[in-house]
Amino acid sequence: MFKGKVVVVTGGGGSIGKSLTIAFAKAGATVVCIDSDLKKANEVKFSANEELFSKIIPFYVDVSLYPEVRKNVSQIIEELGKIDILINNAGIGASETAIELPCEDWDRTISTNLSGTFYYSKYVGREMANQASGVIINISSIYGCTTAPERAAYCASKAGINSLTKVMAVELAEYNIRVNAVAPGYILTELVKENMQKGKVELEKIKDRTPMKRLCTAEEVVDVIFFLCSDKASFITGESIIVDGGWTAYNYI
Repeated sequence: MFKGKVVVVTGGGGSIGKSLTIAFAKAGATVVCIDSDLKKANEVKFSANEELFSKIIPFYVDVSLYPEVRKNVSQIIEELGKIDILINNAGIGASETAIELPCEDWDRTISTNLSGTFYYSKYVGREMANQASGVIINISSIYGCTTAPERAAYCASKAGINSLTKVMAVELAEYNIRVNAVAPGYILTELVKENMQKGKVELEKIKDRTPMKRLCTAEEVVDVIFFLCSDKASFITGESIIVDGGWTAYNYI
């Protein structure tokens, strides 16, 4: 499906990132798996079978630092010649009330989630504009569409991603570049597990709150992203697609 394509996945060592990296490699793409933990990025590569091994290229990058991002994009272009698809998936969270949230945690969350998305979109977008084609997918969240207590930095960063998606979709349309966001509901990621340990997330309550009575899976998010990256979505840009089993639609107590 994506044979010959070059795909860049940030946050490639996480739950969604790993699923995306393996899935795109299986679909024939060469996948640059970027993570701030090189060990995790390498683990994704070594978890793949021999057939996919050569299709996955791990990189260490701190997405919150634009000089590192700019350098990484230049390296990818030099080594692979192009970037067809960018998935801005890197993200972290901070759980505390707004008045108690350390400013350092706010800065770190905004820098990673929102600024990191902007930096990669900016530098990859330039290369895509030169080649007059490309797809950018930003991983947002249901909390970019609604809010929750003790999620000020996370909600703000994801809402910012939704807005950035629309702006860049409009700006890059003339270059045949489509920009969309995907906003998953609750998935059993490391971040969710961390919040469970802190007592801030109760899975049974989330399932009960979700009309479809279960969590989202990484594979379901991958399927939506595959569609948005395909020619079947050739006239879709500037959208934030929610994948949450009806969680945000349900507003009844």
